[in-house]
Amino acid sequence: MANILRSITPQEWVVRGSVALCIISFLLVVSLLLWHLYDQVQVVDSAKDTATQKALGAANEIATVLAGVSALANTVADDLSAGRLSDDQLEERLIRELELNQTLGAVTACYSPEFVPEAVAQKNQTLYCPYSYTNPEGTVYIERVEDYSDYTKPDGSIGPAGTPIRTSWYHRPLNEGPVWGEPYLGSSGEIYWGGFGAPFYRTDPSGGGRSAAGTVDVSMTLGGFQDLVSAVDLGKPGAGYGFIISNAGAFVYHPIVDFIKNKETITDFEPSLNPEVLLQMAERSPDEKIVVVNHLDQKSAKSSWIFLAPVPSSGWWVGIVLDQEQIFNTKEIIQRRQRQLLGIAMGTLAFLFFLSVLLFRAQSGAVSSLWAVSCSFSVVCIAGIAFLWITNITAESEANNRNISLIDQAIAAKVASDYASTAEKDPIYVPTGMYIQSIEFTSANNVTLTGYLWQKFSEDTPDSVKDIANGGAAGFILPEATKISVTESYREEDGGRTLVGWNFNAVIRQNFDFSKYPFDREELWIRIWPQDFGQGVVLTPDLISYGSTDPNDLPGLEKEDFVIEGWDLAGAFFSYRQNSYDTNFGKQSFVGQKDFPELYFNVRLKRQFLNAFVSNLIPLFSVILLLFAVLMLIRASEAGRQVFGFSTASVLSFCGGLFFVVILAHLNLRSSIGAQGIIYLESFYFVTYFALLSVALNSILSASPVEFRLIHFRDNFITRLLYWPLFSGALLIITLFAFA
Repeated sequence: MANILRSITPQEWVVRGSVALCIISFLLVVSLLLWHLYDQVQVVDSAKDTATQKALGAANEIATVLAGVSALANTVADDLSAGRLSDDQLEERLIRELELNQTLGAVTACYSPEFVPEAVAQKNQTLYCPYSYTNPEGTVYIERVEDYSDYTKPDGSIGPAGTPIRTSWYHRPLNEGPVWGEPYLGSSGEIYWGGFGAPFYRTDPSGGGRSAAGTVDVSMTLGGFQDLVSAVDLGKPGAGYGFIISNAGAFVYHPIVDFIKNKETITDFEPSLNPEVLLQMAERSPDEKIVVVNHLDQKSAKSSWIFLAPVPSSGWWVGIVLDQEQIFNTKEIIQRRQRQLLGIAMGTLAFLFFLSVLLFRAQSGAVSSLWAVSCSFSVVCIAGIAFLWITNITAESEANNRNISLIDQAIAAKVASDYASTAEKDPIYVPTGMYIQSIEFTSANNVTLTGYLWQKFSEDTPDSVKDIANGGAAGFILPEATKISVTESYREEDGGRTLVGWNFNAVIRQNFDFSKYPFDREELWIRIWPQDFGQGVVLTPDLISYGSTDPNDLPGLEKEDFVIEGWDLAGAFFSYRQNSYDTNFGKQSFVGQKDFPELYFNVRLKRQFLNAFVSNLIPLFSVILLLFAVLMLIRASEAGRQVFGFSTASVLSFCGGLFFVVILAHLNLRSSIGAQGIIYLESFYFVTYFALLSVALNSILSASPVEFRLIHFRDNFITRLLYWPLFSGALLIITLFAFA
């Protein structure tokens, strides 16, 4: 074996080694590519499987609760029908049932006019419909529906207040038997109910047979359904939300209450869906017991999955909407994807380099072959640098991982309601919008903004919050503003709602990271506090005031003549960040000390790196080319020095002149950026300094009487051959550390 190895020439070793490394790098690239594709599929499948299990689990939990609702209604109706519950015991029973079932909204028993209890008829009353409900203080009360409206009238009749009344909850059980009702507006005008109705029976005085004598209805409030759906853990806040639809496709619960108020259906939300389609899809895949649909929100341009699971016995469906962007853009997945792509890219570059060794026959030792391999390696390194630049420019911002994006109105409502469920006291919601007209970087850490900010105060907003705006003061605070000027611009009253808008000019101080200049991206954020901060006021984004909430459409930013020198606008959106403080700011009633959702308006900026290339890299590249030209003139032999007129003194003088040119450009760069620490572009200057020193040292060693093998081989050939590979390789390594 030793003889065989000794018989292999160095040229054969080069060929065999290059072939082996080519094969290894190729197999590595293929395996990494397959693993990357497999991992992407696994991420999707894992997210879908998790959402499917959560949807089915939520459907089963809700089915259990709804089964209890229907069982209670049937039990009370059966007891009334069988005489086990007398009419004079009814109101006491309704109170007791509600006290035992805190998740319920109301328990109601309504009699038909011909079957009202005798005690009621003796008072010349033809209607009797007691219902029990829990007031905000937690006390159960009994009231009478007939005191507010005639429940025997057809559904949609005009009530005493001049508005349509809902009576289908009474009529449907009488005509159809036990049935789940559609959601409707409660008598208070504020709460939306969804319940189960069951008829009870009495002997008909005229015919002797049994007839439906009335309806027992057990209802849940919107808050009750919200609690059921909110219990579903969707992972990261803002990743999605849940909803419930009835068998007719109407929303029983949705984070956007207007969906219920306006009687919107699943078809209004997703045109491809309706109750018939859901049943057909469920029948086609009975084993899966769930329907999965791709959904694109037209306003926010967000792609999501809708998972719909049937609720047994009720005919309702539980839906979970999962934001695809939140699934693919978690910090862990982003970093793993970047590592995979980096491995694929570096493996591909290695393969191309070893292939170039074979293609250009480097084993021959010919000057042209060696120069071809040297150039190939340099080109491969430059391609790697370009890949890292592009990856950095297109990658998701790290700041976005701290944000709970409020692009979709439903997700914004879901995040706000989740906070309300854990807050010590009910929050006060104030819709807030922003419109930025100009942005100017005045220093490395200061930004001047001008624009408008508005707030909407409903008639339910406490006077303590309204009075601030009514008194002429701004209803908001920009905590990071070092200077601010606010002027009220408009005020409108509309049906009890007060809209107030202010024009502002503020200097915002923020710590920007310029370490990757000129390939840096910044996220300018504007934190907004209510004026009466810490008292439970939660600012919510007024998304309905924008035509589009897609960040790429730049909602809230001036579209025309918007100039930011050196930057491009890349997106704009609202977000929440859950902040905590180790002080109560001296306020004993402060409620924002732990994980309080604070509203941010974010503007994504992308550096115009072409300007930096022209002003910084082109002069540096010219210096590097001149140094290479000087290196080509340096000769170690006496004959070579005579031919090219080589002089160590002239080379040192030339390098010294270039050194002052580079250092002046370097100082100008740092003063213009004003950044703290070392920035990426400076690495080009550091490599240039090293190249200047190396060329100067090479000229000294070439003229030295001591013969250095590396310098004198082929009259300084190796130094010239390694110039570009060393330069580009150093920049690739620096870029890897900076961006990878």
